[in-house]
Order: sequence, then structure tokens, then C-alpha cells
Amino acid sequence: MSLNKSILARLPLCLPPHASDPTAYYIGILVYGQIYVAFESAMAHILNCNTYSERDQDVIRRLQVSGLARSEKLKHDLELLAKRLKLPPSYADIGKGTNTEIFEAVRGAAKQYTSHISRNITEKPYLAMAYAWTMYLAMFNGGRYLLRVLAAAGSDFWLENMDAEQQETSQEVEALSFWKFDAATHADPEANKLKFEFKTRFDEASELLNDTERAEVVQEAKTIFETCVNMITFLDEYMADQKDQLEAVAQQAAAGEVSSSWFGQAATSMWQGLASRLATLNVPSWSTSLRNEVEVME
Repeated sequence: MSLNKSILARLPLCLPPHASDPTAYYIGILVYGQIYVAFESAMAHILNCNTYSERDQDVIRRLQVSGLARSEKLKHDLELLAKRLKLPPSYADIGKGTNTEIFEAVRGAAKQYTSHISRNITEKPYLAMAYAWTMYLAMFNGGRYLLRVLAAAGSDFWLENMDAEQQETSQEVEALSFWKFDAATHADPEANKLKFEFKTRFDEASELLNDTERAEVVQEAKTIFETCVNMITFLDEYMADQKDQLEAVAQQAAAGEVSSSWFGQAATSMWQGLASRLATLNVPSWSTSLRNEVEVME
């Protein structure tokens, strides 16, 4: 609950009147979305590798409910946003580097985190349950509200600067498809049927684990939340000395008196700080290797 409140409190910085384009959102979804890519890719690897036990593969099969996967939707959204922001196509290609320092920093920070996810699930496939539970249910709960807030910015904000042909294509794919479930219908707009199916199959997967393994899944889920909270805390501390400037610029933005690029630059500064100073966070013990790797990057 506190994590959701923290995210919602900062969401306005990504949207008008504080932002004139989706730059800040693009940076955030580029990092956040790769968590889904990491654990979904790890699950696919387990199912395609005959070295895993039938039990481990069965656990993963039960987590792969049709309509839940987010990786392809993320790819489509990043491609659209890259066009909207007039970025080179490679910027929308998950995992590849770019020639721009900020995107290198963002991808670098994300890669360190997601490499841990892949490694953890590869070693203990049942830990995928922690990521599936926290990340998919986040989409069903807070994610659906976030979609409404993001969409309220209007199509011009998300699709401006695209030619007519791109606009037509974009209306089909939509730059916010990551947050939408294809299972949603007029009778079930929130896709609750899909949510209940996932919960049922999650319970079935849980029955395949022993008590020790279940405890590890619970601990991993807690770690995911703790890490997200610590990252937000870091960003707050990093921006503390700019508080007065943020408040002044926010007032000017509301009055239309501020440069359209300022908030994008602020978001860029925060993510650069995150990539370079993540090692100073008081994060849970599992990310010791992450801190060491970031120190090497610095």
C-alpha cells in the first residue's frame, strides 16, 4: 500500500502540465518494464530446457496464463514512444545500448537488476512465483488505475509528432497497451476473470512446493517490494536539495511559464543518479552482487 501511494504521488511529474512529452514516462517504463521481460524470459527458458524437472516446469506452466504476458506489449509501446520522441529505433530495442549517456545509464541500472532476476529463477524456478504474484497483481490493482490517469493526458500527448500513417497504426497498437489486458470485455472491463484464473493456478503451483520453498517465495516477494521502496527513498533524498526549485517550476508549469524540457531534464538527472549511486542504498542482502557490479560500472 505504501509503495502504491509513493508511486501515485510522483506520477504527475510524467504528465501535463509538468511534462510536455512522455520522456519521463518512457525512461520509467524502460526500466520498470524490463522486470517483466526478465522473469517472463526466464520462465520461457525453463519450459524450453530439458534439464529442469517435470515439477519445476509444471510450476512455470501454471503461472503462464494466456493473456498475462507483458513483454510483447512493452516492446510495442517502446517502439511507439521512440517514434513519438523522435528517437533512433534502437532505443526501443530492449537490452541494446544506445549512443546517449542517459539511456546507457538507464539500461545499465536495469540490466544489473534484471540479470539477478534471471539468475535467481534459473537456479530456483519456483521463485518465479514471487515475481508473477507481485508484478501481475500490480497490473490488475494499481496498474488499472494508472492506465486511466495516463490515458487522461490525451492522444496528442502520447502520439504527437507522428505522421498520419503512424497515427493510424498507433491507434491500433496504442502507446499504453502495456497496461491493458486483451481479456477485458464490455461485461468484464477490469479483466477480473483473468485475475481469478491466475490466482487459482497460482494456488495450484503453490501446492507443488514444500514448506521451505514456499517460505523462500514469500521472502523473495517481500524483497521485491523492499527494493522498490528503497529506490523511491533514494530518489527522494537525491531530489531533496532541489525541492524549492521543483515547487517553483511546478507553479510556473501550471501557468505555462516554464521550458517544456525542464521536467524531462529533471527525470534524466534522477535516473543518472540512480545508475551511479545505487550502490549506496541500504538494500536487502540478495542485491550485494548488484551493488558490487554497479561499483565496477562507476
